[in-house]
Amino acid sequence: EWLQGENACKQGAVKKGIAYYEQGLRRLGNRVPRTRVGFALGAARELLVQGFHTLFPKRLHKKPMSRELALTSELLVGVSQPYFFSDMLKLGWSHLRGLNLAEELPPSRQLAFHYSHHSCFISMTFAWYSRAHRHSERSAELRRGLNDVWGTGHTNSYQGLGLYGAARYEDAIEYFLKAIDAFNQAGDMWDLNLARFH
Repeated sequence: EWLQGENACKQGAVKKGIAYYEQGLRRLGNRVPRTRVGFALGAARELLVQGFHTLFPKRLHKKPMSRELALTSELLVGVSQPYFFSDMLKLGWSHLRGLNLAEELPPSRQLAFHYSHHSCFISMTFAWYSRAHRHSERSAELRRGLNDVWGTGHTNSYQGLGLYGAARYEDAIEYFLKAIDAFNQAGDMWDLNLARFH
């Protein structure tokens, strides 16, 4: 379902892709809201958890990784991208749920994704540029440590989006060019074209 969701979204069938991701999350025992009120309450809960994580960072990364948690994190990564372009409330829930879960687990490429996604989200939605920069740098550091070429492109692309939202256009272009180079090396034409578009 994770792969079907990714394939559907990359073929432009966004609603179908979201349905696959949500079905996969539910199959693993995760509660995925079905109503706008449910998503609002879920996002509020995850916002409180994120506040706790921000205030007590030494309590992070204590939960051991399992196959189910790794897949849950991947599904939350997957569903947050089409939500980004379709529904801000659902995005708020999935984004914060994914970030919170990834911060409870050992450092991983999923955590690097969520840090870069958080950087873009917090910059464009709340103009909180200092927090955005901190999370983008954390993502870049994790990507370097993992020697993750595709991930470096992703981090640069999302940092470019955040800088664009901050009206720092020259800096944004610099990061998009770095993203294009990394996606070219990784052979991902979808994300390369998206970085070019931005």
